[in-house]
Amino acid sequence: MSANTPELPLVRTGESENTNRNQRDSSDATLLVKLAEKDCQLWNSGSDGNTFATIQVDRHQETHPLKSKRFQRLIERRFYDTYGRVANPNSVSNAVSTLEGKALFASEERTPALRVAGDDTKIWIDLCNDRWSAVQISANDIRFVPSASANFVRPAAMQPLPTPDGANLSLLRKYINVRDDDFYLLVSWMLMALRPTGPYPVLVLSGEQGSAKSTTARMLRALVDPNRSPIRAAPKGLQDLAIAANNGRVVAFDNLSSVPTWLSDGLCRLSTGGGFATRALYENDEEIIFEAQRPIILTGIEDVASRADLADRAISVTLPMIPNASRRTEKEIWFDFEQDAPTIFGGLLELLSAAIRNLPTVGVPNLPRMADFALFATAAEDAMGLMPGDWMKYYSQNLEATNQALIDDTPLIGLIRECLTRNPEPMQCGQWLELLRMQAKHDPTLQKVIPSTARGLRGELKRLAPVMRRAGIEIDFDTYSNNHRSIIAIGTVEDAVDQQSPQHCGVGREDSGTSPPDINDLFDAAELEDSNNA
Repeated sequence: MSANTPELPLVRTGESENTNRNQRDSSDATLLVKLAEKDCQLWNSGSDGNTFATIQVDRHQETHPLKSKRFQRLIERRFYDTYGRVANPNSVSNAVSTLEGKALFASEERTPALRVAGDDTKIWIDLCNDRWSAVQISANDIRFVPSASANFVRPAAMQPLPTPDGANLSLLRKYINVRDDDFYLLVSWMLMALRPTGPYPVLVLSGEQGSAKSTTARMLRALVDPNRSPIRAAPKGLQDLAIAANNGRVVAFDNLSSVPTWLSDGLCRLSTGGGFATRALYENDEEIIFEAQRPIILTGIEDVASRADLADRAISVTLPMIPNASRRTEKEIWFDFEQDAPTIFGGLLELLSAAIRNLPTVGVPNLPRMADFALFATAAEDAMGLMPGDWMKYYSQNLEATNQALIDDTPLIGLIRECLTRNPEPMQCGQWLELLRMQAKHDPTLQKVIPSTARGLRGELKRLAPVMRRAGIEIDFDTYSNNHRSIIAIGTVEDAVDQQSPQHCGVGREDSGTSPPDINDLFDAAELEDSNNA
């Protein structure tokens, strides 16, 4: 080499290729970000750190999590349509990371909705169809609207609701194998499931084999929250319960033989609202606090609401056995149901409109534990075809029957009754424990149900207090004092449950007061308005 020839830096072929590839990935990522931002709105859900994009697709808008496969496919397709080539996976990942940062730090905060959104004046229900349309229900109006306006997101398993066509809720009676009073309770459960806020009742369907428990659960869910997996096996832990609640509006578990304590507590928190912690991943110890309210369905041969706190939130319905002569094939039943579902769903929407209309003026004396549910259902009882007060009678009787079943299945309550005949005076918890043991000394089975410690007895009495109160036994903790030791007073009270026989009439009664809006006219008007706007 000549001394005058400048020395060139040594560049390895691999390094040059890596540099060009990185530059190309960076350029493609920038193009992807620009394409995405052109016709989408970025936003985040607040403290949980989830990010979303509401993006224009054809003639409608869709909302997707930025990390979802669906959103990535949308921007990949746009890149291909614009530049005629496929974007490198690294550039797609980099583009999504950039969009996540912008959504999290430079965009507005919104509340994502799952199937239902709104309040007690206006409710939006995502139909989950290909046009991404929703139904908007108010006191006097039912119409189609774009679902993106309510920030609806759709888990992969979510399925379309029937498109409303007519309104006749009575058609549901053809498919639901229950008594009249239980039918109105099932209808009110569906009504509440379409309300944006809870607390939500837990629907417990029990009955012997062949009573159509699973089919009933599937049909009820098909009218409020269709899902690719409508009913599931019992969860194995709180993480499974959280996953089920994240992937659907309704949580439904089928064919339960029992409900363990941890699951009963989790379902109670899911029903009335309350967080529980789950692990983020098996590889680390990071904790995620899951908090939500969901309508719940449980099915089993026996009534599985065996703990007082879950039973207090439950509607317990026993389905009678279907005679062999009345049985039909699954194929026949579901074919007919799918034909009637649009009309049944339309009737449910009219009932929802009536509840919104009447809720501000409705009143219920002696509200039960699920007070919001009782008020909302009572607001719709006239549109159900019931007389004033009928729905609350049915609900009270259902609670009373559930409570009596708990009493019958709890030998400790019977043992306490026997002790009250011997010593009704207030005593320390340890003294109550000794009295119970003495009463059960000749019965080994009863001895097993007595807690082993005074503290355990105190906890069990607190858990059973609501059940025992409705059974006529009042427990008063720490009302008395004796050398700073806890004293418990147990005594009998008068049963205040109204035992009058309920009266009822059919759904769709003609003299039901204010007429609900004509659903066909409203939908026709909404479609005409949408076509004019287009």
